[in-house]
Amino acid sequence: GDSGATAIGEGLKVNSSLLKLNLDYNKEMGDSGATAIGEAMKANSSLQVLALTGNSIGNAGCEALVVGAVHAQSTSIIKLDLRHNQISQLPLVAAHLKTKQVDVTGNPLVFPPEAIAVQGWERTQQWLCDRVDQPELPLARMRLFVVGHGGVGKTTLVRLLQGKAVDLDVLPMREWKHK
Repeated sequence: GDSGATAIGEGLKVNSSLLKLNLDYNKEMGDSGATAIGEAMKANSSLQVLALTGNSIGNAGCEALVVGAVHAQSTSIIKLDLRHNQISQLPLVAAHLKTKQVDVTGNPLVFPPEAIAVQGWERTQQWLCDRVDQPELPLARMRLFVVGHGGVGKTTLVRLLQGKAVDLDVLPMREWKHK
């Protein structure tokens, strides 16, 4: 589980000979265990293959692993297997992975869509790179409720947040004294 993965992560930080780590089908391993492994990858220069198929890793654990692999990629990681976990969104930093052997199929992916992931890592990585080049692309949705008395600027605030033109010169300004 997570506690075992955390212990393995501590060992990876000081290990310089392990080439392959297989923690497949460890259903008790989730985000905190994956985060510990991801942190350890930053310090490890020997690990080449990390197999984590069939665990309970979600988005936070995936991001930690990808960041660890990006950090370590100049020295070691050549294969990262994250099939059949709970990952719905790959972090955009995955676009910068140099390794060409990453498998994220079998996850409930939304970003990128599963239809992209099944085409292979090269296609998935290209899809992510296309999103990195589009900073205006919304990555998440948010609902904002603006509540208040009439005439206090709710509509103006919403218009500003939407990037719409607002004539600020006609707005009455008053000093606000904070206690």
